[in-house]
Amino acid sequence: MSDIDNLKAAEPEYRVAAAASRLANTVLGAVAAAILFAMMAVTAIDVFGRYLFNSPLQGSYELTQLLMVSLLFAALPSVTRRGEHITVGLFENVFTGWGRAARDGIIAIVVAVCSAYLAWRIYVLAGRFSAFGDTTATARIPIAPFAYGGAAAMALCALAGLLQTIEALISPLRARQP
Repeated sequence: MSDIDNLKAAEPEYRVAAAASRLANTVLGAVAAAILFAMMAVTAIDVFGRYLFNSPLQGSYELTQLLMVSLLFAALPSVTRRGEHITVGLFENVFTGWGRAARDGIIAIVVAVCSAYLAWRIYVLAGRFSAFGDTTATARIPIAPFAYGGAAAMALCALAGLLQTIEALISPLRARQP
């Protein structure tokens, strides 16, 4: 059971945070689904245009690249919040109780700090893209909005990491309550 599932039965003091987390998960999931559909449509239009009309969709390769990075950034905060990153469980059974909570808290804070750093660096890079008017080579699609979206997504990942840190540190306290 993921932390998102646990939030459905949240205690009264956590209901607002739980509702916000579920809303963000739903919205980001819908955005990711729309991006995936757009990628499918671009590919289908390009293939049909190329083989039926001998006229491929101009800039389809670049658009697919931008949609792919958008898909990644749309899904990453939700994956981070649910704690569903790829992990290696070599020492999974070694830690119990407070040790497990400390391990999970340390991992979550590292995720939060790294995500915040990446958000800041991507935001700076997006500013450069915007200042110089950088676009894709063929279709001339501006790159800055995609980079700003990536920075926002990484900021949401940092927030998710902070929430996971708090949950990891209070989980042993919850376990003690009757």
